[in-house]
Amino acid sequence: MTFSILFWNTWFYNQIEGEARLDRLLGELKRFVDQRQPDLVALNEAVRPSDAHLAPVVEYIQKLGYAYNHCANMAHLDNYWMSGAALCSRLELSQKQRIVISKNGYAAKRGYADLDKEVISAQVALPAGQASNYRCPPDGSY
Repeated sequence: MTFSILFWNTWFYNQIEGEARLDRLLGELKRFVDQRQPDLVALNEAVRPSDAHLAPVVEYIQKLGYAYNHCANMAHLDNYWMSGAALCSRLELSQKQRIVISKNGYAAKRGYADLDKEVISAQVALPAGQASNYRCPPDGSY
């Protein structure tokens, strides 16, 4: 069995600078997902309003058939926006982890003390009974 992954850096500003940019991002994402049919979509810089349950891009991916997700802890950024990494999978995710790798990263040095540098990790249960571990970002760096 093959297992495919699509990694997408959604870029923070594509999600906050107007509906037209967000719609274009979602359209591009749908086109790639339709073409490639990945089993897992890894997103970087997924952004959501603080009152939303999930980032709009993650909610959109769910509607495309990626029912399982795991998102990094998102912290307040510019008073109401939040940012982080997310894994969205067609297959069930287990052993989900959030691993803080630094409390003194780029954002903390610029006054966002609650925005830790972290990676997320999950295990995917493959149909053949095998399991695959995935960490986002893969090397733990930003």
